[in-house]
Amino acid sequence: MPEAVPLLRTTRNRAADGSFIAMSAVDPLNLAGTLLPGEKVPALPGNRVLYRDGSPVGAVIAGKTRFLVELDAQSQESVRWHLVRRSFDRMSVSPLMTSR
Repeated sequence: MPEAVPLLRTTRNRAADGSFIAMSAVDPLNLAGTLLPGEKVPALPGNRVLYRDGSPVGAVIAGKTRFLVELDAQSQESVRWHLVRRSFDRMSVSPLMTSR
């Protein structure tokens, strides 16, 4: 993806704003532990990696949350939330599907 290189370069030069990006570990842009320092997140279905300001901070590996950097309790909760949020975003419940 040659068009991704300029976009990644502009992202690298952006000021840190605390933004999160979660992705599947099978995504080719999963650089955790390969090009980026730190623990490798295996490229297996179901594994996810979370980046904050472009640096890997957390992952779901074999169904378990792992923190890739030292985090305080509040940041750990935020990482957990961002790692599972996408699953909840994809779920939709019809208002007609309520229990009686």
